[in-house]
Amino acid sequence: MSNAHVETVKNLYAAFEKGDMPTIVGALHPDVRWGINIDPAIAGAQHPLFQTYTKNTEVPGFFEALVTVFEPQGMDVKNVAVTLDGKGVVFFFDERYKVRSSGVAMKVATVHHWTFDDAGKVVSWVGYTDTASELRAVL
Repeated sequence: MSNAHVETVKNLYAAFEKGDMPTIVGALHPDVRWGINIDPAIAGAQHPLFQTYTKNTEVPGFFEALVTVFEPQGMDVKNVAVTLDGKGVVFFFDERYKVRSSGVAMKVATVHHWTFDDAGKVVSWVGYTDTASELRAVL
């Protein structure tokens, strides 16, 4: 797939694996909207992992929460799609990680929807995952 946004997302996943937050923050619009799709009324949804972040400088808090709860073990990309308007990229993959508090290994089907502005900055990221399993891990 030749879409530049696909390459940007691949580079951002690589930056996460290296702990390179400046690269991630630099790719985000200052007023990015970033969060996992979850009903905020659900018990446990107030955990930092499930918050919606609205500034690029806040997004490292999401990653801090993520690596506090989970030890990432990798991801197996299944499919990639570009939205019809060309401004979005959707990655479908299995995410593998270990729950730090219990040592339990998990494999979760996940979808990430990335949206870009005309300048190529990420304006929105939404993660769709097995939030019930992830909530059990943080509670």
